[in-house]
Formats: sequence, structure tokens, C-alpha cells
Amino acid sequence: MRYSVQVDDTSPILSYSGDWSSSASGGDTAEYWGASFHATSSNSSYVTLSFIGTGVTVYGSKGPDHGTFIATVDQEEHFLDAYEETNVYRTTMFSQTGLPLGTHYLKITNLIRDMSQPWLYLDYIDFETGQDDNIRNVNYTIDDVNSTISYIPGGAWVAGREPTAQHIDGTFHTSAVPGAQLSTHFEGNAIYVFGSLGVDYGLLNVTVDGSYGSLINCSASNSRTQALLFYTSVASGRHSISVQIPANSSGTVNFDAFVVSRWSDNNGLGRQDNP
Repeated sequence: MRYSVQVDDTSPILSYSGDWSSSASGGDTAEYWGASFHATSSNSSYVTLSFIGTGVTVYGSKGPDHGTFIATVDQEEHFLDAYEETNVYRTTMFSQTGLPLGTHYLKITNLIRDMSQPWLYLDYIDFETGQDDNIRNVNYTIDDVNSTISYIPGGAWVAGREPTAQHIDGTFHTSAVPGAQLSTHFEGNAIYVFGSLGVDYGLLNVTVDGSYGSLINCSASNSRTQALLFYTSVASGRHSISVQIPANSSGTVNFDAFVVSRWSDNNGLGRQDNP
């Protein structure tokens, strides 16, 4: 069954190029999903996303000082306009469906044609993925305290607990030790990695089934918990995932939880979120 993956503007899955500013508290920030946005008034600044799926939708804001932009999917360009007489938030900026299931490349580029309308605001991006069948998808959380997760070396990781809902189930593991690693196994069709972003956070490598996956930069100007750090889809079956701090990293890594998307029961691997 098809399902959507929501990528907030703060997620390191997105890659920004050019002159972008990220939101701070106050003003109209609360109007955006997750109370965050990225904005640019610089011509040709862009953001990219590589995803495995069949469709993608870009959300942002429109307003009197918002202008034109280009949405490119797999080298096919779409010229669009974000101008509105009054501000509109969490609105669809661009959408494309009916793509063949596979890897696709999205690029959103600011195109200034009128200097009184230079702004482009990004809120979040949804992409559709999954098989086109009637098998219901089920998500399972493997929280950081789950016994299937191995922390190596044990002394390099510190378990934490927050009295608020800032972290999934209120718990997390943190480390600033180069080479520190955590890993688990899972059965499913996709896996998400959630953690924290912030000024003092560093890099991490995510590896799936022993193959290099992604180098994730967790550094951000504004702090964020329960951030989507990594996502990938895989063939049905049993898989392994490893998260490691690179030897040359000097920042902190804050791990919150894995979420597995699959089409059958979880064999005791984690908590079922949508029974």
C-alpha cells in the first residue's frame, strides 16, 4: 500500500545550497508545520531531495512578497509562482504523482523575476512510496532502550530521560565519542532514524546491511528533537542497520529511535504504533 514520508525543512535529508535562513521563534513561525521553515531571497538558491517513491508534494507559504520558483523532478522543470495577495501557510507549492517506483531527484530553485517578490519559503516535503497493493502498512518503533539495540562501546553512550515529550517515549542515548556505534536488526520494507539537531551536534554514518548508506550532518542553528535523520526503503526481509560517529567528528550525536515500516507483525522487535 502506498504511504507518505514527511520530511520537515530542518531534516538533514534535505540539502540546501545558496543563501537560506532558518526560522527562529516568534512572528508567524507557529503557522508552519513543526514551527519551522527555511526561506531565501537569493536568486538561484535551491534545495534538493533524493527519494525512492512514486510522487512528491512540496509545502510552503505564499504571500505578497513571494515570487517565482522552479520545481525540477528528474530534470523536468516546472515554473511556478508563490505570489498571493495575503499570506497563506502550509499550502501546496508543487505536486507530482504517477512516477514509476524508484529513485527520483527533486530540486526547488528560487527564481527572482521581480525584486519586490524575492522570497521563497519551504515548510516540508511529502513523498509517496510503497507498493501499489492492498496490504496495510504498519509502523513499529524500536526505541533507544529496546534490548535489540547494541551500543558499542557501552561506556561511550549515556542514556537520558526527559520529563516532557521532547523525545519518543521520553528517552534517548547520547555520545560524543568518535567511533561510538549503535546497531540493531529489523524486518520490514523501510526504516526511519530519529534523533536531535543542534549547534553542538556533529556527524554520523548510517549503514544498512553492511553497505554505506549516508553521512548525516546533525548540526543546525536551531535545536530540534525527534528530527528525521535518515530514511530508506528496502526489500521485504531481515535487515541490519548501524549508526556510527565518524572518527573525525567532534560533535554530539543524540539518538532517539528507529521506526520500521512493514506489512506484517513485528515479531517482538518493537512497539506497534498503528494497530
